[in-house]
Amino acid sequence: MTRSRRPLVALLALCSHLWAASALADSKPDVWARAKEPSVGAQARLHREVSGWRRTASATRSFGEVVLLRVRETLERADVEHTGDARLRFDLGIVYEELGLYNDAVRVLEAALTLAPEHPLADDAYWHLALSYAKLDQPALERATYLRFLAHATSPEQRGVASLNLAETEMRLGRLGDAIAAYRAAMDGAKRLPTAWNNYVLAQWGLVVALDRYGDARAAQREAEVAMRLDPGKRSISDTEKTFFVPAYERSWYLALGDAAQARMARDARAALRFAEQAESHFADYVARATERDRWRELAVRRLAAAKKERLRLVKKVHATPAPARDAEDPVF
Repeated sequence: MTRSRRPLVALLALCSHLWAASALADSKPDVWARAKEPSVGAQARLHREVSGWRRTASATRSFGEVVLLRVRETLERADVEHTGDARLRFDLGIVYEELGLYNDAVRVLEAALTLAPEHPLADDAYWHLALSYAKLDQPALERATYLRFLAHATSPEQRGVASLNLAETEMRLGRLGDAIAAYRAAMDGAKRLPTAWNNYVLAQWGLVVALDRYGDARAAQREAEVAMRLDPGKRSISDTEKTFFVPAYERSWYLALGDAAQARMARDARAALRFAEQAESHFADYVARATERDRWRELAVRRLAAAKKERLRLVKKVHATPAPARDAEDPVF
């Protein structure tokens, strides 16, 4: 889950801080720099214009992509990928990521960060590079980039989102012990930020899945019930605009554990059966879409069998339970 993600969710808050940092780093070159190299002033003006267009794109969903395409065309026409101005290279790489051109984003951002790894605007570049690796399903490189990002970022909000996404990469790499610790650390960090409630909830859901895959069923069930009380409608993991999963069907595992928790928490067998049916359906979706390379597919098959067994148990219980008595004055249709 990323955030996205992302997610994402915290990404909007993160962007506001990154734009503020961008403004501080966008000071005009002094007169001596412009006199020495006339193109410096033009590059600075182009960067400021691009920054303004990107802000417009992020605030205007209806035609944001059109604006980004204009920015891309402008930057490519200026051949900024081969300029010595790291800011413009960052701009181009970030626009590629925002347009979904992840391989291009990786190429440009990696080169730009090699050129200027300590640049004041490098945080933004590291962030979008990590998202590009996430979308390309390269969790090892995504993890390494979040570590690079955390080595530079100072904002608690920025660090909170990155820590949450880092925990996700640990789980995708099969490092479940590290993932569990990272999710708990992300939750501890979110507690200290009044604006990070959604981060806390997402970390709680991540912890549920990590514990389940780790084999600690009792802890996973306990934490799943906590997650359902925090997020009754499972909105934080259902919102496709604020969170993304790699692979996309990963979302089904989260939803399945949430529905299974609701089945356990239900007041009667009929309600429990409805949630159990949904849990089985979500695990079935995961199994149907998972490839043989998926490290969790075999476990998902076992989870699907257990969900089916629980559904059949509840079916028998419902059939053995008398229907609730109907009020004698209720009309019969």
